[in-house]
Amino acid sequence: MAQTRPRKGYKFVIPSKTRMGRLRIAVRRCFILSGGKPICIADVLSRAYPRFKRFPNGYRWSVRQALLRDAEIIGRTRFGRGRPNLWAPKSG
Repeated sequence: MAQTRPRKGYKFVIPSKTRMGRLRIAVRRCFILSGGKPICIADVLSRAYPRFKRFPNGYRWSVRQALLRDAEIIGRTRFGRGRPNLWAPKSG
């Protein structure tokens, strides 16, 4: 099996590496705007993808991965469809 290499001049990103991408920036900005209150994933989705009304599952999964790096689940909302998780920034 031939080993594939990126073309010369082609830049790529290794997804397992930690980096400050646009989704992680959207997560941090949501926490700043919330004023210390917990946020749910829908808040970050509307900030990260402002043109969408409905979000595909892949987008939701990507935002969840960004939230897992910078936040922790502290509970669930009392009302709402599916009772989404409440996220707070990681301490430390």
